[in-house]
Amino acid sequence: MLFEWEQYKDNLLSVFQINKGGLAIYGGILGGVAVVLIYCKVKELSFWSLADTLIPSLVLGQAIGRWRNFVNQEAYGNLITNPDLQFFPYDVYIEELGQWHQATFFYESALNTLLLIVILISYPHFRKKDIYLRFT
Repeated sequence: MLFEWEQYKDNLLSVFQINKGGLAIYGGILGGVAVVLIYCKVKELSFWSLADTLIPSLVLGQAIGRWRNFVNQEAYGNLITNPDLQFFPYDVYIEELGQWHQATFFYESALNTLLLIVILISYPHFRKKDIYLRFT
């Protein structure tokens, strides 16, 4: 909503119309954090311990979600006019435009996957958290 204020300023409730672009990842994350904060307060759990458990799923979801941009041919980068550079994964052909553009969705998906691997490699750190004992 903050990034598209002109679109939503006259009808703030339209931000909940997810079928019309009313929810971006920022809103989903902020809403999720709010729910987790309330849950942790009610259940008397450590927010940071629960966040440690949930973050890998968030990163994986973002990595997978970026492929939606490929399917919908949206969220691409700069125009590529050099024929030697017109290949995937560097760029992607956008049919509607008839042009090659940088495959920014792929770059973010790859970086998110790399981040997930780093998080999972450090997973032994998470096993020492007390939250696992509270959920069992």
